[in-house]
Amino acid sequence: MLYALFGTDTARSRKKLSSLLQTLLSKKPDAMVLRSDASSFDEATIRDYIESQGLFEQKSIIVLDFLFENKTNQTYILENLKDMNSSENVFILLEGKLDAKTKKKLEKHSTKMQECVLAKKSSKQSEFNIFELSDALGMRDRKKMWVLFQRGKLHNVSSEEMHGILFWSAKNMMLAKQGKNAKDAGLSPFVFQKADRFGKNFSDLELQGLLQDLVSLYHRVRRGAFSFDIGLEKFILDSK
Repeated sequence: MLYALFGTDTARSRKKLSSLLQTLLSKKPDAMVLRSDASSFDEATIRDYIESQGLFEQKSIIVLDFLFENKTNQTYILENLKDMNSSENVFILLEGKLDAKTKKKLEKHSTKMQECVLAKKSSKQSEFNIFELSDALGMRDRKKMWVLFQRGKLHNVSSEEMHGILFWSAKNMMLAKQGKNAKDAGLSPFVFQKADRFGKNFSDLELQGLLQDLVSLYHRVRRGAFSFDIGLEKFILDSK
């Protein structure tokens, strides 16, 4: 089964993803949730989950998180949409803006698809740009991160969405450090340029620790150790 969430309003897409995961897990509480992003994507692993029948009816939910930033990954996913949709496991494709040709393929081969488009706002409405949070992380500006975290909550942006953008930022900085250029790192030129600049503010060891802390935070929230709001605010206040 394949669900597709995409569009220019990435904050709303991630909120829809969170809601969808809650619905799926309420029906299959024993299901295993996995995320595959640009740094962890592996064709053989995805093929295994496409063909897997599930042990003792335990299903897997595989989130394909912004893989289209890498053209090779995009080609593989688009070539296997039909197989994903017919799989006993659940695949959730999360992407940004897509062209008409790609949307047509998704419409043909997905169980459900939803496009989230940024609505036009009046000049009186205050803006919240979630990517400013990732910039604050890159600049190691803890005060600005905390202020943006509070502003995001006022704009009804979930802590899970903000956690997602921080993880995305940290992951990109690591990829930029490991790659010689945008193509080598598997990132778009714009994303690579910014990640490369911010990555100079961290050592390799610090970035590894940052990613580990964000992954640990996600799993501890899933286990019920604390809420995402509390966990993320503590992560921001403890950051150096």
